[in-house]
Amino acid sequence: MDTCLALRVTSWAKNNPSYLFMQRATSSQSFADHAEFVTRFQLKSEAFMSSKLDGPERADLLCFLVMAHLIGHATTGEWLRTDHSVEAARMWAASNSSECDWLERAKLARIAATIAPQFLVFPCFKDAKEMVKLFVDGWRLDYRSPTVRGMLDVCVEHLHQR
Repeated sequence: MDTCLALRVTSWAKNNPSYLFMQRATSSQSFADHAEFVTRFQLKSEAFMSSKLDGPERADLLCFLVMAHLIGHATTGEWLRTDHSVEAARMWAASNSSECDWLERAKLARIAATIAPQFLVFPCFKDAKEMVKLFVDGWRLDYRSPTVRGMLDVCVEHLHQR
């Protein structure tokens, strides 16, 4: 059983953005339902930032950057530097055949740096070997995993609030 699924949400978690993560990760929401939710979600690009990324791509990139921060922290005990985070965003863009300018990558990298520490309340995000299991085909996140879907939902919600 996935370590994150077995976690019990405590009362303080309701005030923490990661509470949404646990709600999504422990729900029986299917991958198709989740994909439909993310597809329907659209950010107001002009209000947040102008780029060639649409809302779901922006949320996917943010989720990838949060995971990169968590893996870096689990491996070295330190958070990624800005240049490493921007490089991770460049890797994501190349592997997803997406275009976004450097300023958007930098903004999303900054947002990811603020979100990532909130996930450390879950033991699975402190173990780099466990997090590697959340990827498929190299650098692509496995959205069939309830853990990844929960993280994506937190990222979507964070972008939606901006």
